[in-house]
Amino acid sequence: MWNDVELLTNEDTVLFGYGSREEGGSGLYQVDTLVKISTSDTVQQKPRLYAACGSSWSVVVADRTVLLFDHNYQAILLHLDFETEVDAVDVCLDGQFLVVCERKGHLHLIYVPQKRILFTRALVQDPSKGFQKTYLHLIIEEDKKASAVDKMDLETLKEVQSSIKVDFCSTNEFHEEGCSTAVLFALNHELHLMVGGGADNVLTHWTMGPANSSMCHAQTLDCSIIPGIRKMVVVENQMYILDTEDVLSLWDLHFLVMIWFSPDVAIQDFLLTTGCGSTPMTAQEKNSMKIITLTKQESRQTCTLQVCSLPSMTALYSLEVSQASCLVQTRINMDTIYLVEGVPEHPDSCPDKPISSVVLRCLTEALPENRLSRLLHKHMFEEAEKFAIAFELDLEDEQYVVDYCLKAPWPTFQTAEKMLSHATERYSSSLHIQQALARLATFCSLHGAHNFNGIGWIEFLNSADNMAEVQAHLRDADLKGAQLLWLRHEGEIAERFDEAALEALLGAVPEDLPAGELCPWFRTVLVPFVRRVLPRGQKVLARWLEQKARNLELTEKNDDYGAEEVANLRSLVVNLRQLLDLHRKYKCRLSLSEFEKGNVRSLAFFMLDKVPAPEVIAETVETCVRPYALEQQIPLDQLLLHYIRDLLERCSSQTTSLFTNWESKAVAVLDCMMETDLKVDAVLEVMQKAVVPWSDMVEKLVQQYLEMEGPKQNLLKESYHLMEIRKLLRGYGIRNFNLSNNTQVMALIRYILRQNLSSSLEDSLKLADTYKLPTSQIYYLYLLELIAQAKEDFDIFFTPTNYEDPRVRQQIQEHHITAYENTRGRRQSGGQLLDTPTVANDPDGKTKTISAQAGLWRLGRQLQRTEQELWSDLALRALSVGKVDKALKILSELYEHHSNPGTGKVLFTAAQRLCQMLEADTPMLLPDGADLPALIHQLACQAITVCHSDLLLDCLELCKSTRLAMDVYHQCQFSDNYGFVAKSSVGPVVPVVPGVIEPSGPSGVTAVNPVQDLSLEAERDPFSQWSFQDLFKEDCIVLDEVSVLPVQYEITNSLLPRTP
Repeated sequence: MWNDVELLTNEDTVLFGYGSREEGGSGLYQVDTLVKISTSDTVQQKPRLYAACGSSWSVVVADRTVLLFDHNYQAILLHLDFETEVDAVDVCLDGQFLVVCERKGHLHLIYVPQKRILFTRALVQDPSKGFQKTYLHLIIEEDKKASAVDKMDLETLKEVQSSIKVDFCSTNEFHEEGCSTAVLFALNHELHLMVGGGADNVLTHWTMGPANSSMCHAQTLDCSIIPGIRKMVVVENQMYILDTEDVLSLWDLHFLVMIWFSPDVAIQDFLLTTGCGSTPMTAQEKNSMKIITLTKQESRQTCTLQVCSLPSMTALYSLEVSQASCLVQTRINMDTIYLVEGVPEHPDSCPDKPISSVVLRCLTEALPENRLSRLLHKHMFEEAEKFAIAFELDLEDEQYVVDYCLKAPWPTFQTAEKMLSHATERYSSSLHIQQALARLATFCSLHGAHNFNGIGWIEFLNSADNMAEVQAHLRDADLKGAQLLWLRHEGEIAERFDEAALEALLGAVPEDLPAGELCPWFRTVLVPFVRRVLPRGQKVLARWLEQKARNLELTEKNDDYGAEEVANLRSLVVNLRQLLDLHRKYKCRLSLSEFEKGNVRSLAFFMLDKVPAPEVIAETVETCVRPYALEQQIPLDQLLLHYIRDLLERCSSQTTSLFTNWESKAVAVLDCMMETDLKVDAVLEVMQKAVVPWSDMVEKLVQQYLEMEGPKQNLLKESYHLMEIRKLLRGYGIRNFNLSNNTQVMALIRYILRQNLSSSLEDSLKLADTYKLPTSQIYYLYLLELIAQAKEDFDIFFTPTNYEDPRVRQQIQEHHITAYENTRGRRQSGGQLLDTPTVANDPDGKTKTISAQAGLWRLGRQLQRTEQELWSDLALRALSVGKVDKALKILSELYEHHSNPGTGKVLFTAAQRLCQMLEADTPMLLPDGADLPALIHQLACQAITVCHSDLLLDCLELCKSTRLAMDVYHQCQFSDNYGFVAKSSVGPVVPVVPGVIEPSGPSGVTAVNPVQDLSLEAERDPFSQWSFQDLFKEDCIVLDEVSVLPVQYEITNSLLPRTP
């Protein structure tokens, strides 16, 4: 029961309801709260609200409560509570009579001036028992000849009750599932009734019969256009309809034809307004008509009130309101918008809490200047500035805001921070505000946010002498506070720091302050500060430290403690002297902290690290490192050997090519060594860490020491042999291997033999010799491979049933493709081996010999496979075994001779599979000098030109991702780790397929790759050479392809659908 009613006087929206509500649009409305209705009971569910107003009255319904106000909401005319929910209300005869329809079926007629119920009639014998309304709509047509009302004759009114006639007009014939709304209007001097519903017939048109005694059905509108009707509003000869799908439409009343609709906005309720009291409307007023809509925001559990222009539905103003809101039904010529809104007790902090009160708000168009003045008066500066910017108003209150934020003794730290932060963001030109915000952070660190005091804050803010503040904290033995102030204002202190300030600072240190607390500050902050800012003040500081050390025995009663501090001071002096010697003798500049963290060996390493080029290593060793090693009594050769190891560990263990000159630097340091055994040890270190294949410098170094005689020559030769095995295996895509037993070695040999290369047997024998395996086993395995390849045949025999099974056809195709590949491999690798032709039967019974490739095409036709499909299978099979060069040749021919969506799918799959192989670091065979990331990007670009529309978005994503991977790769320094070389120096990156493509392509002829090496300046296109400059590449950004590419292609693959 809503029994607590409070009348308000133009309170702002922020006082009741959602204070942080959002407003938008170019229009400006002043939102005032007029009435607040509360209940002492706990509201379990959203209240059912309804409201309407006329020229002299306003009625509000909340569940079972009905409130009648005067037109300006300054007086309560009626406050009634009924037994059941109120379904419908209306007021007639200028607010003298109130008609109320209850859920239980009763209709009440109430005389407002005397607050009396004149009569109650049970019009519905079988009322609704649940939440469904009994009365859906109430329409009152006033009788202008009501003489009893004019005379205020209540006895006559009671007599009139007996003559009241009730005429029930059933709509079941047309609205089987019931009605939802109705509207009564006059058209061509006749009364018309429109009834809205759902199901098959959504609208029925009724007219008043002769003598206005009954309603007659005139017209029906089915559900073919709209599914159902929730609300109707008639404006002259047009009708606005809101259907059950929240779509608003406009209809012609004469023909019941839709002439306009707005499907873009989901509307819960709406009102029409012209802002003018004249009727009928002129054409200009029709064009200026506005619509007020209430829409629900599901994501935020709120609603939005919008004011839009018609018919464009352009939003002029919007306001966020609660879900429990309804529009007050008003006449079309009223220019004020009224809203009833249910709000919780604390809407800002707990917006999801149950409704505790209902407020009635009015929205009136306002002048921007008035709104700005009210915001400034309430010190809502941020809102005022946003408002001024939105409406292009002059806001000349910057100095006022700055002074107010600086001088106000704010009650809490949070308030002070909020106001100063606002002023800093909005008035960034004010240096005082920025300094004040920094001082506020210092003040909070000193005293804590919970101990904030407004008066103390203002005093601290106005204090300009930071040194005096530091001294004050020192006198109070607050060393932490003094350190905090010093660190936060060290720059300001340095500007006015002199010997007098230093003496005053030292004099402020209490005698009884423990040295253990004081020493860390002096060591890390004060002493370096004096040396940097005031060098002549070091004498003053040294005298004070000496006196402090002498007084320790008396003040702290601890002989050992004083001796320890003196020893620390002496150690500091020694370190500083050694640091000075390093600079003067050996030209080695270090900070004190770096010196204290290092040792004798690391300092020598630092000297060598600072050498800018390998050519001056020898000079640096002779002039700096050798004298330093003699002074420190450490062997020079051992020092240089340790440096080489450290250099190799730092450079080569992270990546293989991140540093560009470590090999040459290591060789230069090695040349400065004298002992042969140590030099061999250094060579072994370089051999293990150098990039494979070795550079010319490393190869020359190793060969030089292999030719020498010495006790470690066998070890050197064994290591060199292992490096050769590493290079051999890299030719088969194997970079990392660790063979611990013969079984693993044999598995590796089988893998090499299966590659069917011309050097497979020779390389297998080398590997067997290295691991002391019998060569007979190698020859045996090689013969097994040859026998397995020779068994392949192209003769096919199977039953018609097998022929109809697509799985059997697929198995046969895979079997013979393997045979074709092995046969072709024998022809290419063996040289002298014969490609034995296959005998096939023609349809006429004759026999003829065909080649392996022709037999494969013929087999494909018999297995209902096109030539393009076979080539596609061959390309993907080549990729699956790492033969990228072969796959690229086939894909090039496919794209040239079969430019269709099927080829686009194969190109897309091939590019994606290459990305997966690079992500997994899969071994692969590539064309010489190929730029694989560029080739992958070109495959993606070719795929997008011929692919099916269903694959277009995936191809586009693949193009963008592979282009990014290509750009990242081109920013890398290149080694042979991936078997390909990056960009050319001129022109775009293009795939280069060397030589003639074998076998012949899908077109049946041998295809020669037309793409030439564009990196040759002599063959550069003259137009490109004259018109375009070389692309800029930032050489200082160095990446490692070994580390970068797998990660980059992992990102690429994560953006695409996975393929089997």
